Amino acid sequence: MLNPLLRFSGFNTDSAVSLAYRVAGAGFSYGLYLLIPLFFGLNELGIFGLFQAWVASLGVLVTMGLNVTLLKTVAREGSARKSMKHYKRALSLSLPFAYAVSGALCLAAPMIQSEFPEVVTSKLTVYALALVLPFQALLVINIEMIRGLMNIKASELFRNLISYAIATVVMLFAYFVFQLPNPSVLGMTAGIVISAVASGICVLWFVQKDPTQFKAQKAGEPAFAWLKNALPIMVASLLQTWNARLMVLMLGFMAPLEVVGIFSLAFKLSTIPDFIVSAVKAPAAPRISKLFWSQQWQNLDQMLQSSARLITNFTIPVSLVLIAFAEPILGLVGSEFSSGVNAFRILMLGQIIAALTGLTGTFMNMTNNHLYLLMAVSIGVALNAAFGWLLIPEYGMTGAAIGYLAGSVSLNVITALQVRRKYKLSTFYRPFKNLNRTLT
Repeated sequence: MLNPLLRFSGFNTDSAVSLAYRVAGAGFSYGLYLLIPLFFGLNELGIFGLFQAWVASLGVLVTMGLNVTLLKTVAREGSARKSMKHYKRALSLSLPFAYAVSGALCLAAPMIQSEFPEVVTSKLTVYALALVLPFQALLVINIEMIRGLMNIKASELFRNLISYAIATVVMLFAYFVFQLPNPSVLGMTAGIVISAVASGICVLWFVQKDPTQFKAQKAGEPAFAWLKNALPIMVASLLQTWNARLMVLMLGFMAPLEVVGIFSLAFKLSTIPDFIVSAVKAPAAPRISKLFWSQQWQNLDQMLQSSARLITNFTIPVSLVLIAFAEPILGLVGSEFSSGVNAFRILMLGQIIAALTGLTGTFMNMTNNHLYLLMAVSIGVALNAAFGWLLIPEYGMTGAAIGYLAGSVSLNVITALQVRRKYKLSTFYRPFKNLNRTLT
């Protein structure tokens, strides 16, 4: 029986291209984490890590979960022209909220800078965050619109490569040519703004290329129904983002910027195994939606297993190598980074467990299990915050890593068990399943 990964045209090609973009983008994103401490110092790396954390967290807030709702809807419709009404609705609901949050940040910038002078060294950082939020919302929605249309090559180009490449170039010019302060923040801001505009042009181009005859479409679900469906996704996505970034944010308030910078680099390096997860997830999400809603359970189970096998076979050996050589890897950046070795190894354990449980979050989002996912994520964030609050004052970065591990393990295990209980499907890899069938 033909593997469903291959039956869906282009899945392996899309995964390979996504992985290639991810690796190329890593050259820029990891390069930023290496260049910043070398040229600008640990303080600048701490500022950059915090800026990224706030962009990610507030970016999820202002998109209101509409990016996931858009992805599911567009994947089911399969036509760019027919999907334009959903795309416009997502923008009309998210962008005004993004502008409102940006305005509030601008008004509060002097107060934020005065209340947290050690973290926010300049009001320009807050203004940059305010500027970037509407563009971040636009970029995320554009990427999911493109991915829903199954153009994985374009969506992953914008997601993984373009913004980091632009950020690197702008950062270097800002510092070495114009001698501007906070060059890393300026670079990241420019990368997001330019990528958002370019991806919007790309969406319009795909619509114009669509050969289907455009006809007036029914209005479909009202805006309130969209929001009702999207809000649990927004809260779950926001909490997931916080679960990943919470320790950076907590360290920002409880430790010096140098510690934040070291932990930010350790956290960034711990996501190396995520290359294959993202490469598999990008084309898998819309296909999971198609298989689930057409009730092709056997094909869906096989697809989940094939995805889990790819993720596990890559992640486990890579993670073990990184754990074994953690000290020399971090030492390449500077001797001061050796203090993050224990935190890095603990973070890697979280990556291993996440890999073993498979595409749990993607499955829950694509199958309208948002409320259960929200519950699981809430438990993870609560554990993360509780462990961080208790352990960071005494153990610093190591305590932060333990908090992240607790939150990550609980989230992934709870959702994987729920998928198994409710649908009799396994997102986690079962290596002995085929062996048992052969023996019987």
